Amino acid sequence: MSYLSKEKIEDGLSELYKLEEFTPKDYDGFKKIEAEIINSIFGYYDYLKISDTLSCFPYSTSYDLMKVIEYYEKSFTEAMSEKEIEDRTGVVDTSGWKAEDVYKDN
Repeated sequence: MSYLSKEKIEDGLSELYKLEEFTPKDYDGFKKIEAEIINSIFGYYDYLKISDTLSCFPYSTSYDLMKVIEYYEKSFTEAMSEKEIEDRTGVVDTSGWKAEDVYKDN
């Protein structure tokens, strides 16, 4: 699964759909996408995640474009929105906490 938010995946998917529309099939019947394009669309860390999940074509850095789209469509359904991410990772105000609230043994 991707680490990106729904909004970022949705933006990236729209770019992948444009690429899919204009990318011709190679002699084996695959539409290929270079790793550096995935990196430029989704960022380095998510590229590392997809490179660990999907296999590239032998002796190249290309991936099957349809499998990449399928991966991000699945990730989109499981991803959190940016608001949900912020709610989970936002700063918590601890100014009103007491030692008794944090350390129950005191």
